[in-house]
Amino acid sequence: MLSHKYDTVHIPTAGYLLLDGEIHFIKRKSIIQTTKSGTLFGVTELTDKSPLKYTVKITQKSKVCILDRSTVKELLAKLTKGELPHIFKSLDA
Repeated sequence: MLSHKYDTVHIPTAGYLLLDGEIHFIKRKSIIQTTKSGTLFGVTELTDKSPLKYTVKITQKSKVCILDRSTVKELLAKLTKGELPHIFKSLDA
């Protein structure tokens, strides 16, 4: 699998959940953060309909779950009810 890159001009149409692998968050050509499995990104930009504030590079052999707008809204609603950790455990099954 090739790595994939989302640039700062990209307005997400979905949220993204990293299931396995690594993501590099890049700003001004420098990696500002590297994260591992369980990272959810693009959600704020999805709900605000705004472009990403950083470039995202998903490394090779990573697995990403693409979450549509309605799924993200449902997850955020469950987060306020304290149910989110249970949802993420079910994704590992």
